[in-house]
Amino acid sequence: MLKARKEFQRKHLRNYLNKAGAGNVPIFYALALSYTVFRAEEERESIIERLAQLPIDCLWIKISQSGALNHAMVRNLVHGAAQFHSLEVPLVGDMMGGLLGFSALAFGAVGGVCHGVTQKERFSAGSLTRPAKPGSKGFSRSTGIYVAPLGIHLTRREAKAFFEAHGSKSRFGCKMKECCPKGWTDMVDNPVRHSVFQRSLEIQRLSNVPGPRRALQFLEETVRPATDAAMFAETLSFDSQEQLAKRMRVNRKRIERLRVGLGRFVQECRDVSFSQTPPPRAMRD
Repeated sequence: MLKARKEFQRKHLRNYLNKAGAGNVPIFYALALSYTVFRAEEERESIIERLAQLPIDCLWIKISQSGALNHAMVRNLVHGAAQFHSLEVPLVGDMMGGLLGFSALAFGAVGGVCHGVTQKERFSAGSLTRPAKPGSKGFSRSTGIYVAPLGIHLTRREAKAFFEAHGSKSRFGCKMKECCPKGWTDMVDNPVRHSVFQRSLEIQRLSNVPGPRRALQFLEETVRPATDAAMFAETLSFDSQEQLAKRMRVNRKRIERLRVGLGRFVQECRDVSFSQTPPPRAMRD
């Protein structure tokens, strides 16, 4: 009964808006899936069949996943998203940031991405499916310091140790005066501004490349330099900060494997389906 009522409300929302003089208000549909369900073609077909009956203007999809980013995850995302393109509405990757979000944009899986500032770049349904522990309090992670060449966020403690290492300031400190006039110190003192500025720049850089060339250019101008940067970061000396050194080693391996895997994917990938791009707010207004 509840399910039928919800479907009725969704189908008639457009009529309610039109009657209220809000015919220009778009309807965005939020869809949350587990990675297992998203990978299953029959599950996708069933979901798409239901969505096709709804008057939605944009689909925001978030996929619950665990584990480190790898090229298989990107492949599954690209192939699965292509099926949703049949809805002929823009597809936005919700809580999809970092190299996963960039990969999804580069290969045309989504037309836009959305995430928090230095956090909520991946979606996990664990907190929604598991009851809270007795006495626990909800909290948000502290703002991280975004190191764009490595594609990672550091805590303030990690950033302090990271930039104390010989050679790190010159290699990873922000050199854009319009972003961080004081270089790496502004990255730490004003991480929100730095993160928003750099992420906007990265997405704009991808958007300026024509679709057919985007994946290859993403590999050459984003993933390959990130591999070189990660190899350099692995050589830095962090004194007694073994956890930070370990993180640099893990990050280097992750990016290197991603580069190799996506390199093969680019060669194999033909006739990629590209998501429509969601219109900017100014155009909607």
